[in-house]
Amino acid sequence: MIKEKWGFATASAPSNGSYMELQRFKDMFGFKGWAGFDAAVEALSAFYYNDLIFTGPMAGAPRVVTAVALADAFLATSVFNETKALPKDLNHPLLKLFPEFAEQLKVAWDKPSDLEKM
Repeated sequence: MIKEKWGFATASAPSNGSYMELQRFKDMFGFKGWAGFDAAVEALSAFYYNDLIFTGPMAGAPRVVTAVALADAFLATSVFNETKALPKDLNHPLLKLFPEFAEQLKVAWDKPSDLEKM
């Protein structure tokens, strides 16, 4: 709504919330369980059209960057479903992480009759 009405970029800081729950989730699921929760909230923020995500501390960057890249790749497949357009930037996570899948999407749309053969 903010983006459409006023043209402002949208941003969030989901790590603020996940770090507030750090001890509770560590008690319930251990550190790895909490780390999964942290990565998931960051990825969901990316998927749901945030232009910028504030995250920290930097020790969590490897899991957060990976989760956000995957969310961006997944978002690109959702956009493809609606527009039949793949990302133009060759450095897009979909094209970098899943190049064979991106090619299958392109071929499946270009030649729908070949879809059954994949």
